[in-house]
Amino acid sequence: WTDYYTPGWNMSSYAEVGAYGYYGIYSNPSAETYQRYPAVKQVVITDDKQSGGEIRIEWNDFNVAGMWAVGLISYISMASYADYWDNPIRGFDPSDPIPHLIGTGPYIYEGLDETSSPGGGSLVKNYNYWNRTGLEAYGWFGADYIDVITWPQGTLGIESRNTALMTHALDYALDYHWTPVDYDDVMAEPRLNYIVRPVMDNLGTVTLNAINETWWADPFWAPQVNTWYPTNYPSGNVPNGVPRAMRKAVSYAFDYDTYLHVAMDDRFVRSSSIGVNNIYYNASIPIAYYNLTIAREALLNDPYFAPLCAANGLDENSADIDWQNCANSVGGKTPLWVFDFYWDDQYEIFKGLFQTNIKDIGVVLKDPTGATNKVSESIWAELSGYWIPPCFPVFSAHGWPLDYTFPSKTPEGVTEMYFSDPNEGSWRTNIYAVTDFFPWWNLHFGYNDSVDDWIKRIYLSNETSKQHWYNLLQDWCQNYQYNGIFIGQHKQGSVVWRDWEISTYWGSLSYQLTRYVGFPEEYPAVPGFPTTVITAISLITLFALIYAIRRRIRFE
Repeated sequence: WTDYYTPGWNMSSYAEVGAYGYYGIYSNPSAETYQRYPAVKQVVITDDKQSGGEIRIEWNDFNVAGMWAVGLISYISMASYADYWDNPIRGFDPSDPIPHLIGTGPYIYEGLDETSSPGGGSLVKNYNYWNRTGLEAYGWFGADYIDVITWPQGTLGIESRNTALMTHALDYALDYHWTPVDYDDVMAEPRLNYIVRPVMDNLGTVTLNAINETWWADPFWAPQVNTWYPTNYPSGNVPNGVPRAMRKAVSYAFDYDTYLHVAMDDRFVRSSSIGVNNIYYNASIPIAYYNLTIAREALLNDPYFAPLCAANGLDENSADIDWQNCANSVGGKTPLWVFDFYWDDQYEIFKGLFQTNIKDIGVVLKDPTGATNKVSESIWAELSGYWIPPCFPVFSAHGWPLDYTFPSKTPEGVTEMYFSDPNEGSWRTNIYAVTDFFPWWNLHFGYNDSVDDWIKRIYLSNETSKQHWYNLLQDWCQNYQYNGIFIGQHKQGSVVWRDWEISTYWGSLSYQLTRYVGFPEEYPAVPGFPTTVITAISLITLFALIYAIRRRIRFE
């Protein structure tokens, strides 16, 4: 990124200068150099107290938004870390110069049991916590013991968890996409406090495969892909994505309002390609919406799909039933496209509406019943090992739902991961000097010279310039590339029984900062939620961590 560096910056303290900037060991113990430079120049303690204090973070670039978990948590106990600023902290390898992270957290992790039923774990209050006296002076940090309870994935886990919450077997639970509470039940219970939080940074998105526009579909490399990524999936793993015209068509064919407001009971808000929480989100940039005219025009005007439309007697004046007959193979018509869509239990409702919507543009799902394309656990679990056979067919599948996380601040690293070419353009020459034999997390294969250039500029630009580059990226995603169906972001909140209070002392809600206040009187069980149901919970697959806060030292 030499072209984007400011020559006047003094980074001489960060080892040697390389072709792409300043090097230093980052996270790989076997690598002597790494293409990274520290985002933080130094941290200065400006008010050093016995408990608490203030610090000033000085950055090496123009990123003034702060890191993901800004100084409040990331830089606590500066005295403990003072000797380590020039050394890498890589994790828990005993051979590392710093074998472990310094234990300055408020709670001590005791472990997690994933095999027993019920499953769970525990956290114990750290009485040596550096800021204990300061927090206790305000009446916080009141829970001596935190019990962690785990739940199975899917409908069983959601229903069992809601029962436990409504019977006060849980003191605290999160309401979000993967572990939604029964919102109506919660709001009808006056002893429960529902604390509204910003919508999730997770973007509910259907990834649309554009692999045919990349080097993965190049005649030289395509025959070798199946060798690199052997798979047991019947579709094979030969690069086979979705044409851009079809990506646009399905984006405009989906009925977002019905899904968000009816199917999801208004628990979602419409998303964008970079998320509505993102400080660079620009609501004025157009995004696909439910419009069959635009969806059909994308196919009728495309060189590949136009002849298929004509062969099926379709034009701009064709009625809905004509397009549906095409999808359903009625009257000698044939589908314009068979969409190889994969989904999990979390997106079963989406799949049902999507399957209906795309018939209005003459498209049908390859597996409408879920016999082969519905994964047994979650899409994320499948994708996490997609380079280990038998792997998820990222190269041949047309689309799958995946929640992408875009932090509201400092999204540069995530942007690079999701949108840059992992091979940094080597495929564009005739040398084919491939350095990365997998697509990393740019799973829609949206490789583009301009996008790579924007991302490099984003890193070392001031806020005004960053907004410009993010505007270009957002417009490219939403109005040209159509690399995903950008569905929505889940509303979320914290549900707390009112005998406990949770603090915002750190600027956000934290179960670590609690105060027991008790109920004014003993309440009876909530009607309709017998406690006997809780004992029948089967905990086979972990679904999420729910925190049950108890004042006593041990939870029996």
